[in-house]
Amino acid sequence: MTFLNPTFLFALFASAIPVLIHLFNLRRLRTVEFSSIKFLKELQRSRIRSLKIKQIILLIVRVLAIVFLVLAFSRPVIKGYLFNPIVAGQARSSVVIILDNTLSMASIDERGRFINQAKAIAQRIADLLTESDEFALIRLSEVPEAATGGFVHNISFLRKLIDETEFTYTHKSLAEAFVSAGEIIERAKNLNREVYIISDLQKGGFALGSSDTINRRIKLPPDVRVFLINVGEFTGQNFSIDKVDIKNRIVFPGRMLELETTVSNHGQNDVSNYVVSIFLNGRRVAQKGVNLKNQSSQTVNFNILIEDLSGFVDGFVEIEDDNFSFDNGRYFTLFIPSEVKILLVGDEDDLRFIKLAFSTIQEIYKKSFFSLTQVSPQAITRINFSDFDVVFLVKPSQIEVETSRRLKSFVSSGGAVILFVGGNANFKNLNQNFNSIFELPEFDGPVKQRMLFSKIDLNHPIFEGVFTEAPRKFDSPEFKEYVKFRANYGFRSIIEFADGNPFLIEKDAGNGKIIIFTSEPTDKTSDLPYKGIFIPLVFQSVLYTVAPSGFKAEYTIGDTAEIRVDFMKRFYGQIPKDLKLKRPDGSDFAFRLSGDFVRINQATIPGVYLISNGGAKSFLKIAFNPPATEFSYEKEDESKIIAFLDRVGTKQYKILSNLDELKVKDEILKARYGVELWKTFLVLSILMFFAESLISRKM
Repeated sequence: MTFLNPTFLFALFASAIPVLIHLFNLRRLRTVEFSSIKFLKELQRSRIRSLKIKQIILLIVRVLAIVFLVLAFSRPVIKGYLFNPIVAGQARSSVVIILDNTLSMASIDERGRFINQAKAIAQRIADLLTESDEFALIRLSEVPEAATGGFVHNISFLRKLIDETEFTYTHKSLAEAFVSAGEIIERAKNLNREVYIISDLQKGGFALGSSDTINRRIKLPPDVRVFLINVGEFTGQNFSIDKVDIKNRIVFPGRMLELETTVSNHGQNDVSNYVVSIFLNGRRVAQKGVNLKNQSSQTVNFNILIEDLSGFVDGFVEIEDDNFSFDNGRYFTLFIPSEVKILLVGDEDDLRFIKLAFSTIQEIYKKSFFSLTQVSPQAITRINFSDFDVVFLVKPSQIEVETSRRLKSFVSSGGAVILFVGGNANFKNLNQNFNSIFELPEFDGPVKQRMLFSKIDLNHPIFEGVFTEAPRKFDSPEFKEYVKFRANYGFRSIIEFADGNPFLIEKDAGNGKIIIFTSEPTDKTSDLPYKGIFIPLVFQSVLYTVAPSGFKAEYTIGDTAEIRVDFMKRFYGQIPKDLKLKRPDGSDFAFRLSGDFVRINQATIPGVYLISNGGAKSFLKIAFNPPATEFSYEKEDESKIIAFLDRVGTKQYKILSNLDELKVKDEILKARYGVELWKTFLVLSILMFFAESLISRKM
């Protein structure tokens, strides 16, 4: 038996009071002579014996009444079946507290915000500790690190860390926290070892992969006690925006932006005409009403006409307010080229239809998207390719080695080369000086025969937005001559001739692309310039090559966004080394650019982060959002939690639910030391006092 309030045991000395009173009444008395003692002789001896027995019983009852009362205030407990007997009450303890502070802990129920409930419980656990114990605090958002850095002995420091804990916009698995707790508890010096998990026990929090992986990574000795304290109750109807995705690869002014967002209903009721709104640069541009069934998700598609927007555009998807506002909006960004700088290299006659295509595009859209610079093949050696985004090489007869190397460097840095090969080229020179440097197969030379298209990859981004209605098809041009070229591994064939030779292929080269047409863009070898597909092929090839690759519409808080510096240089020129990152809350910090990438891992709140030189000009906008895994407002099944604990070898555990911090403290004490008997002893004390009263009346 163990006593939770052993100080009251000193009151057991009070049980000696009835004994002292009894002994005092039995003290020797002075003899007094009477004239007659006749009545004493009539007293029966049995009567005297009965009286003495009642006095002894009364004495025992009084002593027990006091003893039972003192024991009730001392809160005695007996070891139960839950834990193996160890020296717990007096033994020093090694305690690890895992405090869930992920986004779902920002939820609110009738007892307040979940994180505040969790902190109050953590403070009650701190009440059970002394400076002789060792303890550690793990905030779930900081896994695998511990807030205390390991075991500490300063209770004031622990309380301060608990009090300073706030919910974050990150997601971490409770199973991962088990790994960290196991690594810390392995270094415990005390016999009594305990792990406390204070969490809303959100569904999916105990996923860690296969059982072999779990057993290998989690190292909790079987004698460690594990307390899982279930905080909060998810109430009310909640909706969330889980994802935003830009479906079209090519976006430019005058084109439709195809945007897809996923909306989820986490409640138990169906809803109709639930409003979803889209904002671009702070202006509402689209809105839809959707019907959502309970416990389901739905994809909502928007087609938004892009007009007077260019550069980096910040967007926002918004739904109606509900009980949990942190998932009612989602940020995204996209890049819309304002002007593409194009270098046309070729003779005037060979460039005639290419220039006509760009002129037609300008007339259609009533604005200029392109800045064209034309040079002869002989002048290419004097050109700085980094001043352009796309270089057209139209029917080059030969290319110098040094020019090819500069073109390769240009493409590797994110530029694009679009090559139209003509039958009059010096193929030996091209193969040696150009193809070898770009690691291209050799051109076999011209093929003079009539040929049509037979295989077209209409799902390629080059055809994105070209066809407004089904079926997606076009009349094939008729070719009289083309250059034979065998594409190998690393190429993507977009259009092929009937004999299997490619007409249009692409290849990634570093951070840029090279696109090859195996026929010239003139009417000498085909009627391609007169076909309706010619202008879209020229136009879309340019847009496709300048579209940002590796740049996502949104990133998740906690992840690292990695953007190539070359991507920003293509549209903003030279990027300074000293930059500033401005957060959505207005704060910023300076950093120095190094290497080929801008890496952002400082996102802690949702919103759009801006990278600039400290002035008004922004070189990059990146959107960060909370992880959608935090939007699942459903408790994990207790059976799955128990199954997880069994899989990792935890034998001593207790799950506590729907309790305030004071009751949690009592339950921990019961579980730690056994079953409390204070109520039993209090009842026994009352019964003893009642018995004493009855016996006294009959004496």
